[in-house]
Amino acid sequence: MGILDDQTPAAGAHTVDFHFDDAVEREAVQRRYREAFARFAKRRRIAFLVRVATTVLAVGLIAMGVALVASSFTTIANEYLATRHVPGADGSISIATDGSYALAQTEGGDLPACSVVSADTGLPVDLEGWTLDGDPPLSTWRFDATTGRYQVTCEGGNDGMVAYAADSVHMLQHGYLGIVLQALPFLLIGVGLFWGGKVAARRICPESMRPMIPS
Repeated sequence: MGILDDQTPAAGAHTVDFHFDDAVEREAVQRRYREAFARFAKRRRIAFLVRVATTVLAVGLIAMGVALVASSFTTIANEYLATRHVPGADGSISIATDGSYALAQTEGGDLPACSVVSADTGLPVDLEGWTLDGDPPLSTWRFDATTGRYQVTCEGGNDGMVAYAADSVHMLQHGYLGIVLQALPFLLIGVGLFWGGKVAARRICPESMRPMIPS
């Protein structure tokens, strides 16, 4: 912006000078600042929405993982206890559900030779060696049983011997590791979303983009 100023020097030559108006220039600077700040504010709103969305998703996934672990601990712990059959002083166990069971030594050491006899029929139950992978592997005697009472007899006594429902024996071998591994993806993705959203928000609207206020 400028103002034409015609001057006629003594020599008679015609010249044109531009005199910039400070108010006009100041308005242009302020307009550029407002436009830049509007762009910055828009990016800041987008960054805020990204941060909120990723945080909500992250909290939800982490909560799902924690709930999965907690509920699994409770459910499996109850089932695990319910399917344990510890021989009494006379070696007897009572089985309430037809199914497959396994005798295991819970106090360490080698698995002794055992026999399981039906108290109702007096007939022995077929035992089959069953080893679960692990470190160390877990050796058990597996057998099928129907509802009723059974007599368990092991070489050296029944100390430490417990009969488990076969589908619960993995808990004896691996503990709660499987449950934690099931929930691990939820926890990892949740944490990744939380920090990823934080980084993304900073990249979308870094503070260095904030326009300088004109003096």
